Amino acid sequence: MAELFRKTAGVAMAESPDVLTTKGFGCLIVSTNLEYSAITTETISFWVEKDGRNVDIAKDILLKDFMLLGTWGEDAMYSDGNFNLIANIDLTEDGGYIALKDNETIKFKVRGMKNNGLYCFNSIEEPVSSTEVLMYERKSMASEDVNRDFDTKGYDLVSLQKSNTINEIALTFDNGTVCKYTPFELECISRSIDSALVYTADGAVTNTLYDRLIFPIKGVVNLNIRKTPGERLDCTMRIDEGDYVLYQMAKSH
Repeated sequence: MAELFRKTAGVAMAESPDVLTTKGFGCLIVSTNLEYSAITTETISFWVEKDGRNVDIAKDILLKDFMLLGTWGEDAMYSDGNFNLIANIDLTEDGGYIALKDNETIKFKVRGMKNNGLYCFNSIEEPVSSTEVLMYERKSMASEDVNRDFDTKGYDLVSLQKSNTINEIALTFDNGTVCKYTPFELECISRSIDSALVYTADGAVTNTLYDRLIFPIKGVVNLNIRKTPGERLDCTMRIDEGDYVLYQMAKSH
């Protein structure tokens, strides 16, 4: 385990340097003195550099989405005596570490850090390697859009901006079945799977977020959002690399 980067509260540093490590790891711990509600526009880019080319794991992803999607399900964000929010983010599907060859490095960069924020990033070593890396993509729906389809083959989770403009979310599953939901209905489904998103310092448990709707899309091949115009929507989707590769192989045949 190693501390990779720390930005101290009170230090004016909106953007970190490119933080580099030559040793593969399987979990990234993100810790901060900020409450969840204070984490707003911070972003993280995380990539593996191989022979001069980059393999993006997360590119300008909202830090809160990286933390939420990386802990959804079996884990939860929590606090202790030093930090108000801690997220243990698994980087692979099976909990192994990202294996690096000679001259390969893992790098990440954080942007939009607040002056009063303490941000700390630690790596956790794992005993076995993995090839099933979890990746993240940021997508959007324009303010004037009223109907938008997203190809979700190989994705397993989505964090969608909450908005009163959303009327319906339709999921098309890989067996052809189309299920339509209101945001409230999807949130109820999500809570039944993950009943605790954040444990706060006072012992309270948060299972509903004021700004993000998290729900699973494993086995879903298309996500359709219908909304009224007037607000741009932002979302982050997580890719299960193993499933994604299988879908791409099937498409090529």
